[in-house]
Amino acid sequence: MIDVLIPVIFVAILIFFLSGTFYLAKMANKRVEDNFKELGRRLGLNYIVPEKNFWKSIANLNHPKLDGNISGNPIKVHIETRGSGKSKVQYIVFDVDLNTNHQNNIKIFHEGFFRKIGKKLGLQKDVDIHDEEFDRLFIVKTDSPGFARAIFSDNILKEKMIDNYRLMNNAQIGFHHNSIHFEAINSFYYKKEVDKLEELIRTSLLLAQKLKQIDNKHFDDGSFS
Repeated sequence: MIDVLIPVIFVAILIFFLSGTFYLAKMANKRVEDNFKELGRRLGLNYIVPEKNFWKSIANLNHPKLDGNISGNPIKVHIETRGSGKSKVQYIVFDVDLNTNHQNNIKIFHEGFFRKIGKKLGLQKDVDIHDEEFDRLFIVKTDSPGFARAIFSDNILKEKMIDNYRLMNNAQIGFHHNSIHFEAINSFYYKKEVDKLEELIRTSLLLAQKLKQIDNKHFDDGSFS
């Protein structure tokens, strides 16, 4: 009798475990989908339904997307999963495409503790914007210091970046190949992430506006200090 019950109990436990895993994955996916829908509603972007795939759903790999146009700027928002197993990390990503002639690139990082140490040790080479507060809060990497300083000569954009300093934790925003690219380690699971990402997208639109204003300008690079 016991020999018969053991496999039955094992199968019952397995079914219970798989059902619980599927339920939790389904609820997590729904929260992410709801957050995408809310962000799309606020920004007037199109909601793209995630692929229907059972195994991807279980593994939390199928996610919705947003795309559309804001103030003449094509924009796409999605989630990327990088790595596998215990090293798997999810990033929330958005790209704003521009039509400019810029050949330069730039990346802006939140200056966290380890980057701050790296900067003091000379391991993090960055460009000073010549604004004490901004330079204290951010690391700026670029192939043209003049390009970076021209961008942040815009006080509105600069103040907006400073205001959003804490939102940039584990994140970076940059411009490369005629596109503004943002990415942050984030599963987009919590409601508060909608507010944060909306604010960062609106900030990126200020960056887009400035990049258009300084298109075809010559930048005096001088030194990197």
